Amino acid sequence: MSESKPKPIGKREMKKLTKDTIFNAYLLNGYEVHEMKAGSVTYHAIKHPAKVGSNQVVAAVYGSLTKAASLWLKESAFQAVKPHLPLDTMVEDVEPFRRGFQWAIHFEDKDDDVIDIAVEHSISAACARLEKTQERQNLEEERAKARAEREAKRAETRRDWRA
Repeated sequence: MSESKPKPIGKREMKKLTKDTIFNAYLLNGYEVHEMKAGSVTYHAIKHPAKVGSNQVVAAVYGSLTKAASLWLKESAFQAVKPHLPLDTMVEDVEPFRRGFQWAIHFEDKDDDVIDIAVEHSISAACARLEKTQERQNLEEERAKARAEREAKRAETRRDWRA
């Protein structure tokens, strides 16, 4: 008897498997994947865990016309991953689409080595951005508290001309 060859993976199935690989890389690091729509386009937003209390989007996973999938990154994340990308990597400037991302990295298939590199650097850039945001929020809270204390103190010393 002859052994049957495994059925080759179709283009549609490869696209799904590649997206699943990207999702799993983020999920293993504790991030959340949310399906979103922008007009007629469905994409997946990668967000910080709910326990962090942030609604910042780390990255987004879109389809790709010529490759299996694409990961859309913010400028800081792309600058972190850029030195580690092979020269033949397909990278696209997506800033004109105005979706909050500046660069898209396209992946060949689910076994593309660039997936792990891109995910790792996007997470580190997102953590740095989240830390800055939290520092800024803490500073704003401190300022608001100090402002309220100053206003309360002024209210105590104000004179009423009718009294």
